[in-house]
Amino acid sequence: MFIYATAVVVSTGRSYKTALKILNEVRKRYERPAGAMVTYKEFSVCMHLDEEEVFSALQ
Repeated sequence: MFIYATAVVVSTGRSYKTALKILNEVRKRYERPAGAMVTYKEFSVCMHLDEEEVFSALQ
């Protein structure tokens, strides 16, 4: 399952612009091209969050 910038905003409480930067940092860490999809697991690992925390924030 992939995470989108709006989900990052909801789960972190940060702005949309910051969410895009966070996703770009995750892509860089996993050596993905710009615009590539990011999974919840990759996002959670990079943000030091539990996947369940991310899912619960989105509900």
